[in-house]
Amino acid sequence: MPINRNTYGKTQIVEHLLAKQISGDSATGPKVAVLNAFRTGVSVSACLIFKGLVSELVLYDEDADLVEAEVEDLSHAAVFHGNPRIIPTNDLSDVKDALVCVLTCRCSNSAKDDEVQCKVNRVKLQVSKIKQYAPNCIIVIADEPVDLLSYVAWKTSEFESNKIIGVGTMLDNVRLRSLVANRLKNQIRASDVQSFVVGQAGCNSGKEIRALICRPWLCISFAVPVWSSASVMNTRLKDFNAFIGTSQDSEAWNEHYDKYVRDASSVLTAKLGYHGWGLAACACKIVDCVLRNTQSPLPVSTFMPGCNHGFSDKNVFVSLPCIIGRTGVLTIVKQRYTVEEQTKLEQACSKILASIKKFVPELMN
Repeated sequence: MPINRNTYGKTQIVEHLLAKQISGDSATGPKVAVLNAFRTGVSVSACLIFKGLVSELVLYDEDADLVEAEVEDLSHAAVFHGNPRIIPTNDLSDVKDALVCVLTCRCSNSAKDDEVQCKVNRVKLQVSKIKQYAPNCIIVIADEPVDLLSYVAWKTSEFESNKIIGVGTMLDNVRLRSLVANRLKNQIRASDVQSFVVGQAGCNSGKEIRALICRPWLCISFAVPVWSSASVMNTRLKDFNAFIGTSQDSEAWNEHYDKYVRDASSVLTAKLGYHGWGLAACACKIVDCVLRNTQSPLPVSTFMPGCNHGFSDKNVFVSLPCIIGRTGVLTIVKQRYTVEEQTKLEQACSKILASIKKFVPELMN
């Protein structure tokens, strides 16, 4: 179409440059919402953008100025990654029709009970809005204590339990794989290590963690490394060290686990004041599995009926190996645990149940 130069200066550039303008929303790919523009939430958003997983990303926060500034910053980087539409909002109705909603929390009260209760209250409020505006979405919980918050999200949303996925022990497992690769002199990549960490996800000790003081009820980790099945290229480590991870282990794998896996979040928070990129990458991986229906095995926090862990009708969310796909948790992959591993897993369920009784007794069956 020839350009009518006589109209220069009389109309806007867009009318000259675009021959036909289409009204309405041009975003046609997956829509994902991330709730709370604070550290982990922004990190999750960045991961989603850098991996090219979304064509429309909604970033919500109560602080309108903060979320607009974060989105402006993200949009500059997004130019190199498909330039998805990024929407800043302080109105939860903007999550409408999102396929996945990722929840992080922004609470910084110094008292442990106040901080956890604040997170519980936020999840209740935000999930009730998600239920209203995005009733068909998958909810991913990317904050601690993840098992408790996942349970709260499930009860509040009244969604099928498979549609609630907590990041769980994914980060612990990533660190375990890195530990194994490191102790094998890095001649094996961490991605070639097969392992699972199950049970209660790692600790979150807020401001106290900076002094390396863990909150006893929340931070004594009941995450359980499943040494009995850990392997490299289908070769079990236990085949070479029958006592791996036990008190009789001459190589002290559990001591290294405590230092480089269990305490990693504490050490990072003590040094940096926070930690978020690893957790964000785990949340992003779950979103990837849902959007692309990859049916990948991940150790995530999922619903476990009480009858499966000896608590009658008392249900919990706990980290187990799961297959993740379009509809959320497709199935739980059963493992053969040693007696010690099974005992520790039951202890983890007890701790999670105790936290539910403490903070949300009204949501229990």
